[in-house]
Amino acid sequence: MRRIESEFVLHAAHPTEYRILATPVPAYAARERVVVAFDGEEITPETVEERHGQRELRVSTPAGELTFSLRAEIEGRAPIPWTDDPQRYLVSSRYVDVDAVRAFASER
Repeated sequence: MRRIESEFVLHAAHPTEYRILATPVPAYAARERVVVAFDGEEITPETVEERHGQRELRVSTPAGELTFSLRAEIEGRAPIPWTDDPQRYLVSSRYVDVDAVRAFASER
């Protein structure tokens, strides 16, 4: 049995859409507690199951503070996912300016 805990707080000056991929795959979480709060009040995010069973939590908020907290106990290990489309993992992320990151990483 492994225990994991994660908590982060995000401050946004403008309305923001969040996509949180930080929960264990349901088949491997023996027990878990996920809390998402906005300005101190617990809210219920939309949950979308991703391709490999991971859950994406989606929240849209006005300006303010979003808190995400996870505590879970995990049994076993997830199998390595198989995909018939390896290109999916070889292309640049649409969320990262790859050229800027590459230049920064090259300096290290």
